[in-house]
Amino acid sequence: LAQVLELVPDVQPRLARELILRHFTAGENQVLEAVIQSLFEPTSGRKVQKRRPTEKHLLEGDQHKKPRLTELENSRIDRNKKGGAVYRGLCLEHLLVDFPDVPKTYIKKTLFAHGVLYAPTHLFLRDEKRRGPPFNYIPVQPINTSSLKGKGRALEDAEFERERAWLLEKLKDEDVKLDETTAEQLDHQGSIECGCCFGTYPFDEMVQCPDAHLFCSGCVKSYAETLLSVHNSNINCIDQSGCNLAFPVSILQKVLPDNLLELYERVRQRNEIEMAGLEGLEECPFCDFKCIIEGAHGSLFRCGNIKACGAITCRQCKKKDHRPKSCKEMEGEQLLECHHVIEEAMSKSLSVLNCPRCDKGGESSSSCNKMTCPFCRTMSCYVCRKEVTSYEHFNVCPESSAATQKCPLWEPLEHRHTQEVNAAAEKAMSDYRRVNP
Repeated sequence: LAQVLELVPDVQPRLARELILRHFTAGENQVLEAVIQSLFEPTSGRKVQKRRPTEKHLLEGDQHKKPRLTELENSRIDRNKKGGAVYRGLCLEHLLVDFPDVPKTYIKKTLFAHGVLYAPTHLFLRDEKRRGPPFNYIPVQPINTSSLKGKGRALEDAEFERERAWLLEKLKDEDVKLDETTAEQLDHQGSIECGCCFGTYPFDEMVQCPDAHLFCSGCVKSYAETLLSVHNSNINCIDQSGCNLAFPVSILQKVLPDNLLELYERVRQRNEIEMAGLEGLEECPFCDFKCIIEGAHGSLFRCGNIKACGAITCRQCKKKDHRPKSCKEMEGEQLLECHHVIEEAMSKSLSVLNCPRCDKGGESSSSCNKMTCPFCRTMSCYVCRKEVTSYEHFNVCPESSAATQKCPLWEPLEHRHTQEVNAAAEKAMSDYRRVNP
């Protein structure tokens, strides 16, 4: 009886009690639904105002359309009440879900004070929470969403659904306007500090990592250029807190110019392919085209990048097709004069150090002889060109290197380069005299 009176407050208690006793034999779970249906039948003795066809079409046929934000129709208290029998119950249940930390008695009081209308009550409670409500918040308890359903089927009301759709659209538009206003205020202030150079920039010129560390676009661009120059595509956060989260690709697409973005995609793709460790993977010596060749299928490599390259090269010497001559015959024809050969050997020894694992070239820029390959991350010794796994290969005391027969960990870079150039010149001269006595 209390549930019926809450949903239909203008019904006579005597009539409601008779209907409850009449339908009680149908099952306790279906009593409320049967009584509500009986009250709105023409023979129940309760007057029900019939809706006009145009209004019914508006409430039921156009629900799929986006609701129009009409302030006079939805936010006013003195508007006409068009809700059905379950309108009040739906209002109360949804307000309890929308404001779980507000006491139920206060929500009921506010709902009746606003004409038992959902949208005005919701807007009032939201504004009152922002100002500081005249009540103490209660601990948030999990809301039983099943209470939004009736016995056997969900309670529905076309007027309530339309009003709630309007309210959600209004709140969404207000949130968008608030975000735009906040962004404009931050732009006018210009007080956002870059976490790298510590300069101040407008908010719309800042770049953030997934952990919300902010940097200016210039610092991120310079950092990306430095990493991509050594074939490193791991463009991570540079905050001093130690954050190592990678910048999303969507952020890099906004910051990096087209040439750097293209280089980033190539380097990342190349690193991913190399980390996969595919067997039989070969690469065109003139472009980035790669393919897998299983077994000895001919001596030629045909580049599949027809538009940009399309070169046909020798799989052994990595030079253009020289059939019917062998690789050694081609080397003999391409021998340069003695001084050119020696100078080329000297330049090669000074600038390139091939990795002992992937055989890709690298360069030493410090006095430390422990090098790490930027491609396969293999550690090697710059002195003996061998692969190492720890610092035990080196001698930390340069004075005792000869006695321990270990390679020195530190030595002047100029001294090492001078020795390498002289040794390369002597070897090139000896080889050239042996071939051309």
